[in-house]
Amino acid sequence: MRLALVPRQTIVARYAAGSHLTVLGKDFGCSPTSIRKMLVQEGVAIRHQKEAGAVRQGVCRKCLPVGELKRLYEDEGWSLKQLFAEYGTSAVTISKALKQAGVSVRGRGGTGLKGKMTLALPTDEIIRLYSVERKSKQDLAERFGCAPQTIGKVVEMAGGDVRGVAEAVALTYESKYVGIPVAEIVRLYSEEQWSIAALVREYDSTVKVVGNVLRRNRVEMRSSEESTRLVAVAYRMALPVEELIGEYESGTSLVALAQDYGCSPNTLKKLFADVGTPVRENGEAKRLRAAERRTCLPVGDIAHCYLEGQTLKALAADHNCCQETIKMVVVEQGIELRARGQLVRGSKHYGWRGGTSHEPYSEYFTEELREAVRERDGWRCRLCHVPECECLRKLGVHHVDYDKKNDAMGNLISLCLGCHARTNVQREYWEPYFRSLMEERYD
Repeated sequence: MRLALVPRQTIVARYAAGSHLTVLGKDFGCSPTSIRKMLVQEGVAIRHQKEAGAVRQGVCRKCLPVGELKRLYEDEGWSLKQLFAEYGTSAVTISKALKQAGVSVRGRGGTGLKGKMTLALPTDEIIRLYSVERKSKQDLAERFGCAPQTIGKVVEMAGGDVRGVAEAVALTYESKYVGIPVAEIVRLYSEEQWSIAALVREYDSTVKVVGNVLRRNRVEMRSSEESTRLVAVAYRMALPVEELIGEYESGTSLVALAQDYGCSPNTLKKLFADVGTPVRENGEAKRLRAAERRTCLPVGDIAHCYLEGQTLKALAADHNCCQETIKMVVVEQGIELRARGQLVRGSKHYGWRGGTSHEPYSEYFTEELREAVRERDGWRCRLCHVPECECLRKLGVHHVDYDKKNDAMGNLISLCLGCHARTNVQREYWEPYFRSLMEERYD
């Protein structure tokens, strides 16, 4: 905010009344340095830090209800801490406000506090809880809303014995371990190899309490690496070992078993090593996985299409697998593989359509028409939905009925290079598919 726009007279008046530079900066949307410069320009003497603090405290004390403070402090026996918590200021400010009002401020442990607050507490109940039930001063202070020192003074005034520091610490320690089976925890940790985390969950305790129990009974604590190893072993042994071994020996891969049982292949490998089950080598495992995938393929259809002249690449694309898998299927059916120079071409090929791929397009199949089709389809491939900006070239425009002379908009559809190549085979499938697609969106 520019200094020319700042209400100077208002700021000068508020600064003279005791407002701080920081407060003025926040109120008028500028920095304290800008406020300082403006005041210097107006000829106002800037207060030093101590003087500014004294002014702020004086302004703060003026806002306090001194009469109410005096009544609560003298008649009700409130402490400075209670007053500062009630009115949201510091105990020093409260003390100075009381002194200005002529009130004699009590020191720590003053007689006024002891005489008024301690008499308001249930002395008999406190003595019973402290002496008989062995409650600590801290617990009783939280229960009755006062300080632990106040509880000690109540006990002293009633003629009771206040426990020393060592006795209080020992009592606090014993209270934390009430109901905890120490011997059972030691046995589970030492003999059963339970982890501290498992013991905490079992007995609804904390890591610190369980650790103290073990250390006080001179149990040798395991390292973090050893604990992690034991947890991993316990996790592996919780799996259905016999069922896993049976499926693995029947040919199921580690990856498939890991997906079925919600763990990692490495976990299963370590489990089999623990129980002495030999793990297959990578080559053997890959061979079994490939054989498993081949059992899911239509072997007869693949063999028939290959004999009709379809290539391994086209068959792999149709059945969503690799060419090597198709090759293994063909070899397993006793079919001799063709060499590259022996590929079926021309009229002998299974996809021969009378040479229509070499026919010219009509004169109306212009770039303007193709651009209109792309714009209608949102510049996306209608089969895989990839946008044109992610392709290496413009989207192609495909004739749904494979008739290059039919340039009607309902017969044209946008396809990327890869999807356009896929439509050159299995035309009896793609033509009705694209027709239903066009009718669903544009009719």
